[in-house]
Amino acid sequence: MVLRWLTTQLPAGVSVDDVREPLMVLVGESLPDEQAFAAAELGELFDADEPGLASLFWEALLEAGKAAGDAEMVFDGISRLAGIEEEIGDPLTAAEHYIHFLNWRRAGDNASDPESVLTAFDELIRLADLDEAPRAVAMFTHLQAQFLQYAESDAPVAETGDWAAGTPDFASWE
Repeated sequence: MVLRWLTTQLPAGVSVDDVREPLMVLVGESLPDEQAFAAAELGELFDADEPGLASLFWEALLEAGKAAGDAEMVFDGISRLAGIEEEIGDPLTAAEHYIHFLNWRRAGDNASDPESVLTAFDELIRLADLDEAPRAVAMFTHLQAQFLQYAESDAPVAETGDWAAGTPDFASWE
């Protein structure tokens, strides 16, 4: 039934055969990394023509990345979701995706390349500036500088764990 409905939403140049296998992997009893690759494949197919539908697949990539403990997949899903939000003119919601990544990364034993954290901060700062939120620009610039100190000193917390212990979860501006 899902495949039948999805075929009514296909962008030009995309056939049922293009979506059948990745959709079966995504909804089947597959491993999280297999589901992530299928979600990414479907997201790519729908991204340009059907951003609302693509966001469902990017959300699936995000969840599969979390299940697999793969920060690169998590960051890719979040970046794609943020891009869609920014494209429709909502920089605050776009920023909330990056905030979600930073809070996820700080929790438990979640690990990522420090560069992903720095990129998330860069995007937050850019989006706050775009949304004319100077306090948020200053706050996230400060938090990024704190993290950068850990990254430059090769502290283990730059790759795993909470580099801002004792600080509440990051939140968006309003």
